[in-house]
Amino acid sequence: MWTEHWMNGMWVFPFIMIIVMLFVVFMIFGRGGFRPPWSNNDNYYSNKPKETPLDVLKKRYANGEISKEEFDKIKNDIIMNAESCDINDKGNSCCSSKPEVKEVNLKEHWNKVFTNSPDEKLGWYETDLTPTLGLISTTGLNKNARVLNVGAGSTTLIDELLTKGYSNLIATDLSEVALKRLADRVGEVNVECITDDLTNPSNLKNIAPVDLWVDRAVLHFFTEKNEQDIYFDLLKNKVKSNGFVLLAEYNLNGATVCAGLPIHRYSKEMLIEKLGSDFELIDNFDHTYLMPSGAERPYIYALFQKK
Repeated sequence: MWTEHWMNGMWVFPFIMIIVMLFVVFMIFGRGGFRPPWSNNDNYYSNKPKETPLDVLKKRYANGEISKEEFDKIKNDIIMNAESCDINDKGNSCCSSKPEVKEVNLKEHWNKVFTNSPDEKLGWYETDLTPTLGLISTTGLNKNARVLNVGAGSTTLIDELLTKGYSNLIATDLSEVALKRLADRVGEVNVECITDDLTNPSNLKNIAPVDLWVDRAVLHFFTEKNEQDIYFDLLKNKVKSNGFVLLAEYNLNGATVCAGLPIHRYSKEMLIEKLGSDFELIDNFDHTYLMPSGAERPYIYALFQKK
């Protein structure tokens, strides 16, 4: 009888052996305890992030496969092709934190930004100009005053000032693409567009002094002291006595990177120091700009008058 029961139960043993073998296979392969011979990938069982094109480029340069010139050129191409200035691209927005990038050709950079994105998709695009218009109103300047909007891009501020009757406007930017877009939209009557570099000015040196210098979100891109010095030297030379300076930059709580470029943030005290004793602070306030995506961008707005 025992033998009969044993014989009838023999079918159980193969089933048990199969379960044991599956368990062993799982422990060896499934838990990553063994590296199969068919895998030559260092990341086969690794949670390390996949190498980016920039990582690969750095390795090639370190191994002597490419020259410094080739490295810089390819790096710039990678950066400009990877970045996004679409407000709906929350993973890579214009003003999100990215690694600091140096040696970028800024003219090409900004031309590409404005070529690839319509105005309403740019991270700094605004429809509510109340903070800027309020400070301009505070100046009490007449509608014939010379107003210079630096780093204008394709700003809608020019449209609004024209609507209000201002007739002596100058818009300047490093990107001719942005200025062409602006000129195509507002026309050339009462507006002069000048392509120039605020950190290496040429055309701007030849313009007549202005009654109002307006800067919304360009000064904070100048992170080097020599760039800032050139900017403020130009400003001090081009603003008339009793003229005004309106600066709106990222405040100390603002983003550290915007449009893939590092940012130098400002406080009221820092702006006072940069302008020096020849300028008097008239008004200032913090303002949180809300992008259409809902992201917040904290600014410091300040209005100065030259003595």
